[in-house]
Amino acid sequence: MTHPHAIGHAGIAHCNAGRRILGIALLESAASHDASNNFWLAQACEQSALLFDESRRPPAFGEKEQIIWPVWVESALSSLERLVVLRSDDVHTLLLAGRFFKATGRYRRAADRASDILLHHPDHLAAHLLAAESLDNLREFDAAETHYQAALKLAPEDPMTQWLYAMRQLASGRFEDGWRGYDARHDAFGWGTASFPFTHTRWQGEDLTGKTLLVHGEQGLGDEIMFASIIPEIIEEGSNVIVAASPTLADLFERSFGDATVIIHDRSPESVAAWEKNPHDPGWCRDHKIDYQCPIGSLARWRRRHPSDFHGTTYLKADSEQSSIFKDRLLDAESTRDWKPVGDAAHPLRVGLNLTANLATGLMGYQKSVPFKLFEPVFDELADSTHFISLHLSRMPAVRDHSGNALLTDISSMLVSLDATAALMDSLDVIVTTDTSVAHLAGGLGKPCIVLLKFNADWRYLDEGDRCIWYDSMLLVRQTRPEHWNDVVEEVIQLLKHHHCE
Repeated sequence: MTHPHAIGHAGIAHCNAGRRILGIALLESAASHDASNNFWLAQACEQSALLFDESRRPPAFGEKEQIIWPVWVESALSSLERLVVLRSDDVHTLLLAGRFFKATGRYRRAADRASDILLHHPDHLAAHLLAAESLDNLREFDAAETHYQAALKLAPEDPMTQWLYAMRQLASGRFEDGWRGYDARHDAFGWGTASFPFTHTRWQGEDLTGKTLLVHGEQGLGDEIMFASIIPEIIEEGSNVIVAASPTLADLFERSFGDATVIIHDRSPESVAAWEKNPHDPGWCRDHKIDYQCPIGSLARWRRRHPSDFHGTTYLKADSEQSSIFKDRLLDAESTRDWKPVGDAAHPLRVGLNLTANLATGLMGYQKSVPFKLFEPVFDELADSTHFISLHLSRMPAVRDHSGNALLTDISSMLVSLDATAALMDSLDVIVTTDTSVAHLAGGLGKPCIVLLKFNADWRYLDEGDRCIWYDSMLLVRQTRPEHWNDVVEEVIQLLKHHHCE
């Protein structure tokens, strides 16, 4: 029989050579053969954490539509549980386990490990942040607040601490304080994930009358759309505005903000990599006299300080010609079957549907997404009177009724940009979507929109309520339990029935 030490050393060698899954399996084998020595178990856990961080392996939906992880991740979680028992007073082990638990959505266990550390080390910054984030995800906001404030006392100048606490402040409606911390994102994450590092003077709320302000996109497309709601106000104040927009939004922004100069600004990873090799302002900057620049997410710090500053009005304009093309396409699709519109409606209720968030974001994307099978009761209940149109950019599974009629129209091949998606939305009656850029697009267009939110929704939807402070046309339906969508789906059915009656 091979000695556990030989197996363990072989495992470390495989890990060092980049063969971590095999190496971890050998380390766990060594641990099982030498239970009195937890060194090999600790090594297996360390390597599992490294593999998880490096691979960014996302979860998946299981047969029962629950979120599941690869076998090696589940094995690592079990190993960490065992190691915590063996090393219950070791701060490194507790922090390693807590962070792994949080990254995989085990928020209660993560918060418990943070509490174990703080019991003997009350000034441990990382433990306070781990507790705060975990409790936030459990919607235990008062307890999370306590840990955020403790972390800030320990590290008042730490940008990550400032940014994390800002999310809590904004979610609870403390906008003026929250936006200050929100601006720490640039120092916390670097310009590559926050904004392009233009060299012009940063706008800090100065009078813009007669000045030229460069507003440049940042973060996700949903953020870019949402914060663009402030641009019309900046223009009305007498400023010349240049909007550096993502390519997929440029046409839409140019039509919507007619008095602004809209320039396509590519923030793709390839563009970022090229800039890193040769940092410089884009060539088009030389064509304009720019007084100030501002990342689009920082406009809110100066124009959305109080709840009364949010207007919720429509600010985006769809392409009417494209919209007419989509309307004709929908009429053609509707002509192939018999419908039973409610009342004297000329056509079935047209519902744009988007159930999948950005799965590339990992666990958060899966938590935001509604498995397609769970939405089937909506199709079953409303099949005769409702025309569902996919707003997904890729083809969706065919959905048919008992007679074989298609219940979901898929014209994803025509959705070549968010401008095209906006034109399709313009031809619809109501939008049902998860928390994605589609939701912000619908809100900006002023389309009736039902947004399906995970248990602890993003800060922009606030902690409570069924209305969105950013968009008057948006209705929020929140999970009441993590990863449980049944109640949400039932409420969607009732809301769509209500739309039929309007």
